[in-house]
This record gives sequence, structure tokens and C-alpha cells, in this order.
Amino acid sequence: MKIYGVIMASNTAQADAILMDLVNENILDYYELNGREDMSSDEINERYNAVVDNEGCLTLDEDFIGNLSDLIYRGRDMHTFGFEAEYLEG
Repeated sequence: MKIYGVIMASNTAQADAILMDLVNENILDYYELNGREDMSSDEINERYNAVVDNEGCLTLDEDFIGNLSDLIYRGRDMHTFGFEAEYLEG
């Protein structure tokens, strides 16, 4: 299943490493950072269907009640990066 996600990380290198860990754990088949950074809450809720936190926990919109942007921690050193990926179900 193709997902359009947002990942929280300090920089693109950290985002890339977190997503690569999800590939290595057979959670994602592949991913690609899409160049979007620090999106608004409205954009996250309208255009994306998954969030990955800075510890690598993936949450799909179908598994969360409420707005995905509620999962975003906007700390001083944290940014959001958009990505596309193939989620390996089950």
C-alpha cells in the first residue's frame, strides 16, 4: 500500500536514517523523501496519511483517531519532512 507520510527529524540525514531502519525492519518496502519540509498542520491533515516520529514509530491515519498533525512534535530542533513509501502490510 502506498503511503504519503510526514517524518519528524532534526535534518534530512536523520529522516533518511529513520526511514531506512523501517525498510530494514520490513515495515516499508521503499521510501523517497519528496522535498517538502515543515508543512502546516492543515497540509499534513489534508495531504498525508502517515506519520513517523523521530524514534521510528509509524502511525497510519486509519490507526489514529483525530488529526495526524496532533502527533507532530514541533520542538526547537525538530522539522517535518514529507515522504512517499510502500508500506508492507502484515
